[in-house]
Amino acid sequence: MQHSDSLSQVLQYFPEPLRGRLEAVDPMKRHRLREIRLRAGRPIRLYDGAAEESLAGFGNAAAPLLHDILRAVCEDSIHSYARELAEGFITLRGGHRVGFCGTAVLRGGTVETVKYLSGFNFRLARQICGCADALYHAVFSDGPASLLIIGVPGSGKTTVLRDLCRQLGNRFRVSVSDERGELAAVYHGTPQNDIGLMTDVLDGYPKGEGLITAIRTLSPQILVCDEISGQADAAALLCAVRSGVSVVASAHAASIGEVYARPDLRALFESEVFSSIALLGTGDKVGSVVCLERSAAI
Repeated sequence: MQHSDSLSQVLQYFPEPLRGRLEAVDPMKRHRLREIRLRAGRPIRLYDGAAEESLAGFGNAAAPLLHDILRAVCEDSIHSYARELAEGFITLRGGHRVGFCGTAVLRGGTVETVKYLSGFNFRLARQICGCADALYHAVFSDGPASLLIIGVPGSGKTTVLRDLCRQLGNRFRVSVSDERGELAAVYHGTPQNDIGLMTDVLDGYPKGEGLITAIRTLSPQILVCDEISGQADAAALLCAVRSGVSVVASAHAASIGEVYARPDLRALFESEVFSSIALLGTGDKVGSVVCLERSAAI
């Protein structure tokens, strides 16, 4: 997906004159743009992955502007998006995501929806085909294998995992448990990202439930999920491997040692769920593997 096309897809949700002002942003800044943040009563801010700055030549984000944008992203049917509002985000055409904050409406101790929305964060989708080439050839040359990708927030874990989906799904039967829509970015039933010809997507399923459902119904060779967290995810992955399916997943961690110190992940390595672990870098090494180890060496 070209980034210029990506930005144009997002701008359609903004009314004039905001759309025109964003279109007038310096081309170099537009190319680097990753997020557009609107906070009620405050300046609109642009984030390029390194710094956030105010949008010049435009005032504060007033309540009517936020309401107009909400109607646009909900396709003039806000009530139809109550579940998405409760979850805090909506996936847009093209794989972009808009996150919300506001006042929670609770029922039975859980968030039913959100009212009095006070801020939006538009995250521009950026699929980078080929960014996982080195990792793909290093781990999967001989066939399906199990891999854990780790790194700190912003290290490119999801971007690399998405490209692995594409490459693996063109060679093997892959099932993706995409709880938060980060990998396939399904929009009205159709993945907006290229995730491979033989890839099935369980969109919006709780991660563990999606993995188990895939094993029972889709006969995958490889299961993929983003952001392992907690014992429930670990138990589902362990079940998958015991069923003879390889697993590719990611987790937050700053080092391999930190991963092995986490009880949930330690149990997975002790059970030989993952054959390899890849650590991604930061700064000018974002999205690059700075350490690749086999589980036996950990």
